[in-house]
Amino acid sequence: MKTSTKVILITATSLVVVGLGLTAVASAAGGGFGNVVITSPDYEEVNYDFTSDINKLDIQESSHDVEFIKSTDSDTHVTVYDAKTYEHKVEVTGDTLKITSKSSKKAWYLNIGINVTNDSKIKTKIYLPEEKYDELLINVSSSDITVPSEFTFENTGIVSSSGDIFFSSKVENTCTVKTSSGEVILDDTDAKAVTVTTSSGDQDIRNLNGSEVKIEASSGEILIENCDLTGLSSVSSSGSLNLTDVKAEGALDFQTSSGEVRLVNISADKMTGRSSSGDISLSDLVLTSESSINTSSGDVDVKNSSFFYDVTTSSGDIKVDNNKEGITLKIETTSGDVTAR
Repeated sequence: MKTSTKVILITATSLVVVGLGLTAVASAAGGGFGNVVITSPDYEEVNYDFTSDINKLDIQESSHDVEFIKSTDSDTHVTVYDAKTYEHKVEVTGDTLKITSKSSKKAWYLNIGINVTNDSKIKTKIYLPEEKYDELLINVSSSDITVPSEFTFENTGIVSSSGDIFFSSKVENTCTVKTSSGEVILDDTDAKAVTVTTSSGDQDIRNLNGSEVKIEASSGEILIENCDLTGLSSVSSSGSLNLTDVKAEGALDFQTSSGEVRLVNISADKMTGRSSSGDISLSDLVLTSESSINTSSGDVDVKNSSFFYDVTTSSGDIKVDNNKEGITLKIETTSGDVTAR
């Protein structure tokens, strides 16, 4: 085929593609293709006021962020934003405040479009007058959740898909948080039992006291700082685990695949650590019972700590300054190096 013919065919094909694109845009603008449109919903602010006593909160939200705020009077106030395609139901049943959201019931092919909402004011706001409540249950999809330090709950359960969770209220008994890709930040929560489960979302846990903490994560990074705990258990895959200034009255257990582990200024009764290929770094570690670390190809480095090191390795190098009067720390590796000083 001649070069000139190729150029003509390529040009013609490009014009057809551009023409189809312009047709699609024009059709969308005119409501064609099953009302394919680019929209910015015309949201309307709707306010609810409740004077009755409320002890429990049940929040079911899809895409709007959820924020809890201390009320300036003795009533409970709720602000939501509704549109023709997105509405809320807000009611008090018994002593429970229930908020649910729902999208339009139209067939999906009649609602194809791009929903654009950039206004930061479009969020569900809950103004609470009391400082303490029995139960907080939240189930959202892509919503961010903010619960400030002004409140205390007996029990809390939060489930989210991709939204971030910022939680700093006190919880007296159990605090359970589960999310997929959203980030979780817990600060000064102090629940007796704290369970945080994430997939790819990071976990940032700070200033907890008297809590039994259980962590599960896939690829998200785990950061735990300045906590005085009754116990800590962490299971992760490729995400790193970083602990700084953490005390555990009981056991400290961690298990990871390829994620790195870094522990600084840690004290616990007993520690059990397992890793596949991730490196393990320990500094200023204090233990009161015999403990162990087991890794395959990951290196183990212990600094500023005093133990009797019982080290077993296949092909890894060993450099250890031993203290035969200290608590025994067993370290077993396959090909990883072990350094202790």
